[in-house]
Amino acid sequence: MSKKDQFDKNIKLQHKLGDYIAKNPVLLKKYGESSYVMFVEGDKKLNKINLELVESLKNRDKNKSVIMATLTKNKTNPWKFQFAS
Repeated sequence: MSKKDQFDKNIKLQHKLGDYIAKNPVLLKKYGESSYVMFVEGDKKLNKINLELVESLKNRDKNKSVIMATLTKNKTNPWKFQFAS
């Protein structure tokens, strides 16, 4: 996957995640000061590249949490969140 493809996919995911968080502001209280990296169920190429991004962010700022936000196929609860360890 090219960097441009990764960038384009991540921008689209960022918009979807932003809309979801705006509708569920309790998430800001839980994860507000974190960096988010998006994943998609079934998109192995994007997920592999974004996992490298998670590692880079964790190493860059040890005081800031990194949240792995995965877009699922569940229409009721489309995003799954977990702290990167």
